[in-house]
Amino acid sequence: MQIWELIQTLIGTVVGGFIVIAANWLTGREERKKAAQEWYEQTYLTNGIDPLLVYIHSLELHLLNGWVGHNYMQLPELGKIPIEALTKIEILLSDGTLSNIIGMVHVCFNDRDGYSNNAAHNGITATYRLLLEVRRELLTIIGSKVRNKNYHMDVKQHKIKLSKIFETLNHDVQETIQERKNSSKNKVES
Repeated sequence: MQIWELIQTLIGTVVGGFIVIAANWLTGREERKKAAQEWYEQTYLTNGIDPLLVYIHSLELHLLNGWVGHNYMQLPELGKIPIEALTKIEILLSDGTLSNIIGMVHVCFNDRDGYSNNAAHNGITATYRLLLEVRRELLTIIGSKVRNKNYHMDVKQHKIKLSKIFETLNHDVQETIQERKNSSKNKVES
């Protein structure tokens, strides 16, 4: 009888221990998953894409204001490029095309004659829409697929779209420059 009671106590203790260990493991796993999701959200949304969207939208409105006519809209001064946010998104996308687009748009923005503002506005609007798409995808992925900080989002389609935006922007700006040269040449010849 004593041995049977000892075996029952031992089995109960071992099973109880396994249950506690399993519960702690599952709780720890959920906590790690939640921490990874919070890190992903903080890094790529709050400190990444959101400030970049604000900056790009501001740039878009400034271009529109210049295109329509100065002071059409009362806008605050265009802030500095959020380099940290830009870098985080370029790391996420494994691509530096976004910097090239912003740089090209700034070149157009500083075009005193405004010839290339249309091309710049189209390029920055397309970029803004693409980043909104990336943001929506990130929100979905963070809640459903991110389990650890090493999760890699499939960014192939976004990289292709960014490259096309840059190619179109570059083509349109080059075309505008050529048209301006031809127009100036024709005026001189007349």
